[in-house]
Amino acid sequence: MMLLHILIKLLLAVVIGSPIIAGMQARSGRLTLRIYLQIFLLALSIGLYLFVLFVAVPYSCIKLIGKNQPRALTTYFFDAALANDMSGGVMGQHVFNDWWIHPDGVRFGKFGISISKILYLNKIQNSWYQFGVKFGQFLEWLDPKHLEESTR
Repeated sequence: MMLLHILIKLLLAVVIGSPIIAGMQARSGRLTLRIYLQIFLLALSIGLYLFVLFVAVPYSCIKLIGKNQPRALTTYFFDAALANDMSGGVMGQHVFNDWWIHPDGVRFGKFGISISKILYLNKIQNSWYQFGVKFGQFLEWLDPKHLEESTR
């Protein structure tokens, strides 16, 4: 709830230009404008993600089911899961690096590398925290050898 409150304040700051985020503002006006632009782009990205989640995905499922193409639907779900896996490693890099991985481990945040692959690399190096171990075990429970196969 607190995160939602902060996001709403940041969005209001972008829309009406109020000094709600005065603590984030830098010394020069150019940097302040850059912060507003980044916040706007983040809000736009979240809006696009919500549109895809609640409109585009159901539309695609209905369309593929209506055409009676079960293989196309399976491919669609696999591709969507892989895309989320890769973008999640970048978007969640700070949380994942702090909570799942030792400081000397393979770090999250590299574009195009999935969460599963980073977890596997840390598994073979034994450089992950207990939370990362548990999440890796959960993935392995859902799909045996998931982490190992993610490197292919």
